[in-house]
Amino acid sequence: MSAKVYRKLQQHLDKKTIAFPPTKSGIEIRLLKKLFTEEEAEIALGLKFSWDNLEPLEEIFSRLKHKGKSFEELEENLDNMAKKGVIMALKKGKDKTYGLANFMIGMWDYQVNKLTVDFLKDSIKYLYDSYIQEIGKIPTPQTRLIPVRQDLNFSTKMAPFDDIEKILHSIEGPFMVTNCVCRQGKDLITQPCEMTERREVCISFGYAAERYIQQGWGREIDKKEALEILKKNAEDGLIHQINNAQKPDFICSCCVCCCEAIKILNSLPMPAKFIKSNYYARINSDQCDGCGVCLDRCQMDAITPKSEIFTISKRRCIGCGNCIDYCPNGAIQLKVKRSLYVPPETGGELYEEIINIKNKAQKNDHGE
Repeated sequence: MSAKVYRKLQQHLDKKTIAFPPTKSGIEIRLLKKLFTEEEAEIALGLKFSWDNLEPLEEIFSRLKHKGKSFEELEENLDNMAKKGVIMALKKGKDKTYGLANFMIGMWDYQVNKLTVDFLKDSIKYLYDSYIQEIGKIPTPQTRLIPVRQDLNFSTKMAPFDDIEKILHSIEGPFMVTNCVCRQGKDLITQPCEMTERREVCISFGYAAERYIQQGWGREIDKKEALEILKKNAEDGLIHQINNAQKPDFICSCCVCCCEAIKILNSLPMPAKFIKSNYYARINSDQCDGCGVCLDRCQMDAITPKSEIFTISKRRCIGCGNCIDYCPNGAIQLKVKRSLYVPPETGGELYEEIINIKNKAQKNDHGE
């Protein structure tokens, strides 16, 4: 029974969320056993996925009441699962709503403040064994990159959905900051972040913030503090990844030493080809004196010396803007790419698009 329910759950998650593929090693089953009890796995088989429209408890009970649980028992089970970070939950007034979570961004991220070494190691193994290859098949990514800083002259050319201050000023809130689970993982294996000593760097807002606040995983803040935290993150050399929407729900501040996605990106010969970003940096050779300050700021190794000045590889530059404000001569400018990428409007629309693409590809694979 144990093996069967976890395999059914793996298949259910692989079908309903963006991906939860099988592996030859069976590491995905080991992860599920760490996350779900058998009873919880059975309940999860009856849940649906939505990023921004979770299902009311009453509807879930109506569908699962044949399993013999009372309304109160099911509610307790779902609340415990949400607290563990294995499903999503959001209380709206007196109404409780629940839904399946992605593995990343989802169950992994919800292990903040309770991550264990075993879960960390199994997650990294699963990431490289199968998960990355599977989500890499989908052309619409979960996240995109926006510049960390913009000078006033350039910001007038920037799309509103790429301007960090305009994004935050357009949002009512609530705002939330939480510890970075990736850096907590590195701390567990005594490989602390080389770029910042701070851990409370991850920002979310709206219903994504409410989910964290209600579970006690993050601290509610105001818009002013959110902007101050993001400014400090930029000063430390971190780069901003947000969910791939015009109206995003979170901002991760990442580094190559702790974020596996950035690490993988750095390992590629042409990182710029594999990230959604509308910008790239360029050095004015007449202003560059070869001081090398920008080298320490670049996480993609995109900057190289040429004679007594530096140049930026357009194939490697991901347009994070990390180098610009720290050039003492103002020799680096952010440029707009010729073709502007316009993301889906909301997080909900983003995941609808991703899952529709995945389902269509699977039908084509099966000749349907």
